[in-house]
Amino acid sequence: MERPPTEPLNYASTPPTPPTSEARRLLKLMAGLGVGTGVSLIVWVGGWTYVSGTAIWLVPVAKLVAATVFFSIPKWRSVGGGILLSIGLGALIFLGQCAANFRM
Repeated sequence: MERPPTEPLNYASTPPTPPTSEARRLLKLMAGLGVGTGVSLIVWVGGWTYVSGTAIWLVPVAKLVAATVFFSIPKWRSVGGGILLSIGLGALIFLGQCAANFRM
């Protein structure tokens, strides 16, 4: 009695996801950049008189945490990259507000 050849075992838990299109990736990147920059605008421009000193480190840390979460989800990595890029734009907005509200 001869045994049929065995099939190799598939240890992958889920099939790999096909790569997304460049346009969709760019749209997600811009969405993350827009949301992150919008948060910075609201905090630094809209709430300048109400913001305490903890917001200087809290806003970038919150963006880093959000970007890390989005980086861990394969379909949403571009959003994480946009949020990460928005940290730089938020710093520019903050420095602009510092210069605009500087009084001697």
